[in-house]
Amino acid sequence: MVKETKKSVINYKGNEFTVSGSYKFIQEYEVWKKTCENVSSKRMLSEGRKIRREREGKKKGTIDTKSGQPHPDDLYGQLRQHVTSAYRREKSPNKGGTGTFTLLNDIDQFMKDFPDVGILTEEHREDLEAFKKKIDGFNEPNSTLNPRNITFKSPKKYDKKGKNIGGADEVEVYYGHYANEWFKTKYPQAKKAPAKWYSTSKNTANPPLAQALFGK
Repeated sequence: MVKETKKSVINYKGNEFTVSGSYKFIQEYEVWKKTCENVSSKRMLSEGRKIRREREGKKKGTIDTKSGQPHPDDLYGQLRQHVTSAYRREKSPNKGGTGTFTLLNDIDQFMKDFPDVGILTEEHREDLEAFKKKIDGFNEPNSTLNPRNITFKSPKKYDKKGKNIGGADEVEVYYGHYANEWFKTKYPQAKKAPAKWYSTSKNTANPPLAQALFGK
């Protein structure tokens, strides 16, 4: 997110400063955030699972979340709720205090404090490096917070209606996004995700959350 050139002249409150670099984190973060807000959950094929039968005070047709709150509307909203205690998956090894929302909270605080200074200086390096360290941590191959490795299962063998025709234990693990070929077969009215969003190999899927975080 940080780009640097040899020299740059910055006008701040009527005073010109020559600095040994032009740092665009603030502008580029705002563009990134707006881009994420423009990617709807519907476009991501991730609108949440609707309750089929009324249960535990939850009405049929509403989105099934642990908190009872509506599913986030867009990609940025999903990043803000990534592995929170209210939205984490039932069998997630994460307890709800370590998702990408922690990074976004840190950046939000940084943005609130920034107007007091007005320009990025060497003193901000520690904050920016901390942001990068968190992102790199999310992208670690064995990180339980890596959206590339969200785990799903489907039958290895199934008929034209998606019914399992193999043994009960004959399942295939895949990663990244639920809407694979089997899902489309089982639910013909549903949309299939782009092939790059899911994979049968760990660390290779590239779903929207991974694209937003890692820029690939």
